[in-house]
Amino acid sequence: MNPTVIRLAFSSLLGRARSLGLLALPLVLLAVCLLARLAGGEPQSSDGTLGRAVLSGLGLAVVVPMLALLVAAQLLGNEMDDGTIAYLLSKPIPRWHIVVSKLVAAITTTLLLGAVSMALASLILDHTDPGKALGWAVGAAVASVAYSALFLALSSMTKHSVVWGLMYLLVWEGALATLLEGISWLSIRSWSTRIAGWAGDMSVISADSAPLGYAWVASGVVLVAGTVWAAYRLRGLSITGDD
Repeated sequence: MNPTVIRLAFSSLLGRARSLGLLALPLVLLAVCLLARLAGGEPQSSDGTLGRAVLSGLGLAVVVPMLALLVAAQLLGNEMDDGTIAYLLSKPIPRWHIVVSKLVAAITTTLLLGAVSMALASLILDHTDPGKALGWAVGAAVASVAYSALFLALSSMTKHSVVWGLMYLLVWEGALATLLEGISWLSIRSWSTRIAGWAGDMSVISADSAPLGYAWVASGVVLVAGTVWAAYRLRGLSITGDD
């Protein structure tokens, strides 16, 4: 890791307009949970039908991955698109240090906005069970790490990382995961939901869910593979940012 690269990465994310854009996603999640809580008139179990629809169907399926996608695109995709990545490539910094530093910034940002908002959302639905809130936070943390690595690797490959990332979320994690049972074995959302269920002792596991050990290992594989691929892609770039 390189402290200077990490500082620059956070600086690029903390612009006023960008910060407001990122905050909008967790605020929508919290607002939906608040409305559901007020409409119900009593605590709503965060692993019940409504809780799973909001926390897994909206939080883990939309809010967390979208945060990771937007952050990764800002940290690497935009720099490769406009050529400013050449500034870092011209410095005597190993290129894998650049990737790891940006990944640390991406994970930290997504964790703070995603995992924390998931815990708060669970508490809004049912403030009497903090254990379930912790479970959803752990699941969101795992998703934050895996999605950040995946989308950072995607940002290193194409100038249209946001478009391809949305396609992945809508088609693979969305439509196909609903239609084909086997997709759960290759779905970050499924892995993180499985881990959330274990961490919070919740009944959010479907019959076709992958085993807990597999979910942990698969998430780790995505982290390592995404980091290695992004570093490999940066090594292939010339000082001008061209392939």
